[in-house]
Amino acid sequence: MHVKITSNNITVYFDGGFYWEQKTAGPGCVIYYDQSRKSYRLRKNASVHGLISANEAEYDALHLCLRELENLGVHRLPVPILGDSLAVINHLNEERPAIEKDLYSWANKIEARMDALGLKPQYELNSRKVNGEAGRLPTQAMAGVDIIATIER
Repeated sequence: MHVKITSNNITVYFDGGFYWEQKTAGPGCVIYYDQSRKSYRLRKNASVHGLISANEAEYDALHLCLRELENLGVHRLPVPILGDSLAVINHLNEERPAIEKDLYSWANKIEARMDALGLKPQYELNSRKVNGEAGRLPTQAMAGVDIIATIER
């Protein structure tokens, strides 16, 4: 689905989950947006293998959100991005460097996609409770329940 979103009323929530024993991850993404005077909520998750940490799963979740923003046609807009990962938010806000090489490359990938889309991210750390909707998606993905749904709110 490719639509062009021109409204500044977009909010992104991301969360990643990781099962150490199985080395499986689940990125989760929730995007609230307005289009043609209507409000929508997009939810998406995926099951991913090959990641090595919970922090990497968090970056992967944010990357999933960026792919969905691109699919929605979001370009050249400010975008609030909320997550409960202190490591990811602090790194992308440039408050703390990423020490792990793998995480540094994820951050570079995310920043490159932001630049390509012309997005102006406004990263915010929120509580797990506030991030609950996005937080359920990784667990569902790792349990084999794939979700992609858009509803009008």
